[in-house]
Amino acid sequence: HKQHKHMSFFGWGKKETRKSPIDTVDSTSIKVNEVPEEIEPEISDEEIIKELPPEFYNKEFESIHFTLEEMPSTKDSYQNTIKWIRELKQKRERQLEIVNEQLSSSVIENYNAFLEGMMKIRELGNDLQSTAVLCRNGRHNLNTANKELTEVPLTIIATNKKIDLCQVHNKLFTKLNH
Repeated sequence: HKQHKHMSFFGWGKKETRKSPIDTVDSTSIKVNEVPEEIEPEISDEEIIKELPPEFYNKEFESIHFTLEEMPSTKDSYQNTIKWIRELKQKRERQLEIVNEQLSSSVIENYNAFLEGMMKIRELGNDLQSTAVLCRNGRHNLNTANKELTEVPLTIIATNKKIDLCQVHNKLFTKLNH
């Protein structure tokens, strides 16, 4: 029995070590003109990803339905159908592994830029807080200055009127005393 264990950076495609229903089929009991497996040439990751049908990139994609439609006709032998399913399973697992590797590489490559961006956002937040404090203090100082500019002249005017009144009273008293 074949066992699979897949790990990825984000846990996508992560499977516990378990047997696939396809792997539980005893293919040794099904021997129909066995042909030795051909050694396939090494295929690049890009070529493997290009083999993904365009439907895989659709949000509404139904993988089971798609796979069932692609499955060879029931006229093929049971062994050929099992072989096709195993090959497709291995192919999809490899494609998933490649996508996860590319995604994790992209995240790691952009991590420093992400950190720099977060530091700039934090600095901007600190600058905004400082600016808010400066604005609040400026408003307070303007209100204080406005109050002083209106109250002081009024106090001066009131004091001048009192002085004028005192002088008028003083002149009257001096005239009355003479």
